[in-house]
Amino acid sequence: MSEGIPKTIQVVTEVVPSGKRSSEDVGGRLDFEAESPLEEIALSSFEEVSVPVEKLKQEMKSFLRAIDSIVSEAQQPQSNLELEELTLSVQINSEGGFKLLGMGGKAGAMGAMQLKFKCRSDRKDG
Repeated sequence: MSEGIPKTIQVVTEVVPSGKRSSEDVGGRLDFEAESPLEEIALSSFEEVSVPVEKLKQEMKSFLRAIDSIVSEAQQPQSNLELEELTLSVQINSEGGFKLLGMGGKAGAMGAMQLKFKCRSDRKDG
């Protein structure tokens, strides 16, 4: 059954420089301004890595089990509210790990996957 399925998938990940200022830097600048997200993106680069399909399967199963646990806990039978649909933004890192993206994500997170879930009708209590 696994015939024709590749053993690896290429994943493009962002490589951010480890830091522009040394941790030993004890000096200061009076004209210092916080770096803008655009400056950070300009200094970023991307690399392509091969991630084993089996690793991605394991990581996605684990991620989805955690999300299912969170949603199941939130779905209380005595509540008047029912979650009908859930859309998540997810990124895969260079090791094949899945990361849930929050609202304050960097502009560099444009390559996120959108996972959209609908509640199964057989799971509804009623």
